[in-house]
Amino acid sequence: MDIQKSDYSKKDLIAALRSAGVRKGDILYCHVGMSNIGVPTEQLQGATKFSVIYDALMEVIGSQGTLLTPTFTYSFCHGEIYDPEESPSKVGYFGENLRKLPGAQRSFDPLFSSAGIGPRVDELFRDLPNESFGSGCLFDRLGSAGGKLCNIGVDLFFTTANHYVQEMVGVPYRFPKLFFGQVRRGGMLVKQSWIYSVRTLGDYSLPRFDQMQPEAVKKGMCKVVPVGKGNIVSIRMRDMYELFSARLRKDPWDCAAGPACDSVQKEEERVGLQRFPVMLPPGSTMKAMIDALWRLPRDIISDGYDTALRALARQVPMIIHEYKTGSRCFTWIVPEKWTCHEACLESMDGKRIFSYQDSPLHAVSYSLPFEGTVTKEDLLKHLYVNTRLPDAVPFRFMY
Repeated sequence: MDIQKSDYSKKDLIAALRSAGVRKGDILYCHVGMSNIGVPTEQLQGATKFSVIYDALMEVIGSQGTLLTPTFTYSFCHGEIYDPEESPSKVGYFGENLRKLPGAQRSFDPLFSSAGIGPRVDELFRDLPNESFGSGCLFDRLGSAGGKLCNIGVDLFFTTANHYVQEMVGVPYRFPKLFFGQVRRGGMLVKQSWIYSVRTLGDYSLPRFDQMQPEAVKKGMCKVVPVGKGNIVSIRMRDMYELFSARLRKDPWDCAAGPACDSVQKEEERVGLQRFPVMLPPGSTMKAMIDALWRLPRDIISDGYDTALRALARQVPMIIHEYKTGSRCFTWIVPEKWTCHEACLESMDGKRIFSYQDSPLHAVSYSLPFEGTVTKEDLLKHLYVNTRLPDAVPFRFMY
């Protein structure tokens, strides 16, 4: 039987942190891959890996230092309630352990929450805007407060703050998207909107941050110090933002798989365009226009809506203005185009009861895809009926 050996000690970790430029009173944002640096000596003596890393960090930054780490839940992406006190982190054990410590606080971000401990946490978390990566977000505040990124066992490729820089520069393959959900505050459920800058779904938009760390090291901005089986990577947040934004302004596709392309065109190729034959001769009557257009699926951003506008523009003088998904208009954000290829309800014996082809109103506008067999009770929770007009199809939408 092999005897497990340690790869580093708490003393080694402390020395490595100091060599990486971590000092007393620092504000640190840490991505921690505990398994990537191996087994600490103290773990063989009964301590947990978390406690060894946490204790080393706190010894180096001291009582005036502040430590923050990701506790992302992506709650609104999955239609889940976000509870800062109870929702488990989905990005590793370090954050899940830190958020449970006495005195620790957690941000109210229902997608990309962070947990922190130390005297600067309150000012960093207080009254955050409802945007994960927009102006005034946590990552913006960390840069302004002189925070440092200190990744343990993780390089700059996995730094979530990269998305903040992409948002500020405005790369062509990401766009702000509005999410809705519920957050538990003070024991009460509160409806909350939240904005997350998401990427388009084609492979061309997959992240590629591998060139940033070598350049940061070459320019003396970033320190990489070995410890155990891995490294500690440290850089001032503001330095990282300046380096990354300079690269993106030079080439917006620098951190994407690419190749550079028209993302709208690529998405149309990936999803497919819906084409609707509309035959309206010039000078058509109002009745003819209504007969030709009323059955089109005219969701607010859809191929059917575009078809209807183009048909009307051939009948009367009209200028059609176009705005990209993610464009901001007062308190609204232009959503994605919604395309429903097929939707229907069938009985167990295969009898089709109604379908999207019968009427586009049979599917809730902007609803999410689903395929499966459901009970009558579950089905009734998702059906909308006008009891006063039993033969009518209600118009429902769900952005």
